[in-house]
Amino acid sequence: MRMGNLSIKCSQTININISLMDNNLENKNTKRGVFLWVMLGIYIFVSFQRLLSLLFPSTFSVVYAGGPSWGYDFNVLMFVAVVTGIVGIIRWKAWGMYLIAIMDLAAIFVDQVYFTHLSIRIGWIFSLGLLGLLIWSVSRRRQFFE
Repeated sequence: MRMGNLSIKCSQTININISLMDNNLENKNTKRGVFLWVMLGIYIFVSFQRLLSLLFPSTFSVVYAGGPSWGYDFNVLMFVAVVTGIVGIIRWKAWGMYLIAIMDLAAIFVDQVYFTHLSIRIGWIFSLGLLGLLIWSVSRRRQFFE
């Protein structure tokens, strides 16, 4: 979406250009790529699911049954960190990718250590695969990140 510039001419022929959008962000946005948007969409969907588990903990109690007492607090931390990381990636900040990678690896570790009795190895394999695809999609656009 191209917003352009708003030009105002005064009677003394002074041009005042007011940019409606940051030009740097606008140029990068057009080069983001479909695959990166798809990956961000998946992470937004997963974050929405995490938000639902935070808002309705009794509904999702079966998933975290037998987990540590700080499981809900960790879930809150994961939600805030991943949403912050998504915003960072959308704003072309490298720290967004690092934050998501660290939090995903921490979640895989916590799931392996504290929820191994559930034997859901497919979950952490899926998480590693998703993280790998996100890293790959971001690395393809590395030149745009600050």
